[in-house]
Amino acid sequence: MVVAGPVDEATKWGLLRGALALVSPSAYESLSLVVLEAWSVGTPVLVNGACATTRRHCATSGGGLWFEGFGAFDRAVERLVADGDLRAAMGSAGSAYVEARYRWPVVLDRYTSFLVRVAERARRTVGPAPR
Repeated sequence: MVVAGPVDEATKWGLLRGALALVSPSAYESLSLVVLEAWSVGTPVLVNGACATTRRHCATSGGGLWFEGFGAFDRAVERLVADGDLRAAMGSAGSAYVEARYRWPVVLDRYTSFLVRVAERARRTVGPAPR
């Protein structure tokens, strides 16, 4: 395990690409950019099962495992280290998940659609804008 601390972008991406898996131990994440970054380069993740958000992302994407307690963490690490096919499958699934939901064109389309719906609702509620 490497706990690198702050590093420059090139080093960060190199570490993510070279890792067997990324561990995100936080129980308090609202999205976790580092999990999405790991998936974007095909690296599987291991997250804290107490964090509903990252656990749900892992379950939905198939891109990682979660743990609850040290014993489960230890077993998950052993499984990831021992099974290259599992790591490759999870990394690929995580990458596809990020591609389908979080690339800029997808995000921009989602926001555009949201803003159009808000504007339409406002027009129905308030009426047309004054000229």
